[in-house]
Amino acid sequence: MKGDQVANNNNLKWVTERLPKLPDDHLQVLLDHISKEASRRRRMRSAEALARLKVGDQVRFRTPKYGVLAGLITRLNRHSANVESLDGNRSWRVGATLLSKVA
Repeated sequence: MKGDQVANNNNLKWVTERLPKLPDDHLQVLLDHISKEASRRRRMRSAEALARLKVGDQVRFRTPKYGVLAGLITRLNRHSANVESLDGNRSWRVGATLLSKVA
């Protein structure tokens, strides 16, 4: 594993040294490829997170303003879940990757 990390660091160094020398059109192509790959990875993480959840699961998530909140999943959407507070007074739409199941 350590050898792979060294190889990856060498590859990254090689790329970053050559970026300033690339023409603008090549940089744009590279940016497009990176953007598509980042989007693909986000979609995969979201799909994997949704696959672990089901309606009725008790979950928790963290917010900057209120800290950790908990509730029950009432609906699964394409990339998120609708979560209703345990007392039934509030509901939120939360990204699937932000949710953790409560044991």
